[in-house]
Amino acid sequence: MVEDGEIRGATMGNHTSPPAWPTAINQEWLQFQSSVPEFHDRLEAYEQICDTHQPDEIFYYLGVIGVHPSLQGKGAGKALLDHFCERSRADPKSHGVYLDTANPASLQFYYKNGLELCGEGNLDGAPLWCVYKRT
Repeated sequence: MVEDGEIRGATMGNHTSPPAWPTAINQEWLQFQSSVPEFHDRLEAYEQICDTHQPDEIFYYLGVIGVHPSLQGKGAGKALLDHFCERSRADPKSHGVYLDTANPASLQFYYKNGLELCGEGNLDGAPLWCVYKRT
C-alpha cells in the first residue's frame, strides 16, 4: 500500500507453491540459528504450535501484515487482508488463509474480518493464537 510515494502498509506470506530458499540465504539462516542461544528450541516450539493447528487443506500463509499508524483504523488493514484473501480465493489450489498472532488486538481484528480460531498454544508464557479463513 503506497500513499504519497511512501509505503504505508504491506503483507507478506506464502502462496500454495512457495519456492525453496536460495542456498546462500539458507546457509545464513542456519548460521543465525546456531549463533543465538536457545533460538532453535524456541523456533521448534513455535512451529509445533502452528503445525498442530494448521488446516489439513492447502492454504495461503499470511506471515506479516502491517499498516502505518497514520492509516490504522481507516480500513487499510482490512483492504490488505481482503487483497491477500482474494489472491488465495483466485488460486485453485488454495482453500483459505492461515496465520498466527500473539497480539490480542490483532486477534480481534482477524475475528472482525472473518477468520476463526483453529487452535492456540503457549510460547514461553505468552499466548499464540492460530486462525483460519476459508476462501
